Amino acid sequence: MSSKLVSILPVAIAALAALGCQGTWVTKEQYDRDINQLYEVNVGLRRDNAACRTKADAYDQLLVQGKIFDDANRTYAELAEALKKALAGLDVEPGAITIEKDGRVTFATDVLFDFRSWTLTPKGKDILGKFASTIKGTVVKIVGHTDRKPIVTRGMKDALETDTNKELSVKRAIAVMGELMKHGIREGQFSEVAGRGADEPRRTEKESRRVEIFVVSGAVAPAPVKTSFKN
Repeated sequence: MSSKLVSILPVAIAALAALGCQGTWVTKEQYDRDINQLYEVNVGLRRDNAACRTKADAYDQLLVQGKIFDDANRTYAELAEALKKALAGLDVEPGAITIEKDGRVTFATDVLFDFRSWTLTPKGKDILGKFASTIKGTVVKIVGHTDRKPIVTRGMKDALETDTNKELSVKRAIAVMGELMKHGIREGQFSEVAGRGADEPRRTEKESRRVEIFVVSGAVAPAPVKTSFKN
């Protein structure tokens, strides 16, 4: 071995030792441990990122729902004010017509119909005509209700096909729909017309006898169908 090579070896060994002390050289066990730690950190970051994305999506959904809720409240408030103005001057018993926050307008049947009848009174027609002016362009649902008393009068029993409160409530809902249509509300603006009979009673029999009209929030009334006739 040459003297030059012998003289270089101690220097090389010292340099390698110095590099090892600085952490450049690691054992396989240390390398595997570091890789596993990095993997665990990466998994944790992915998990946290997924959780943040889920929370962000939920927050965005809440913002959308909040906007819909605010828009609905604004619509109901405008409806309440418009209905109040439309009915001003009419001789309506306090509490006979109420507007609730869910867009439901409740009409006591006593203010619309004669007792045990589905024929609208002149006042009932007047009320519904004015109500129709407040819901132009909206979509509504009509639901009729009765009390629990069975139908016993002969005239009513003969007039009904099924002799039930359910049928009576349906006929009242249809009568309301018909009157609203006479005042410009189109068939496409009714999402549902139904009768519940005595299935959803309220505290008293008088309160149970009612017709509810719901303004369907967010629903858009279909455009009028244009028809043309050719000779």
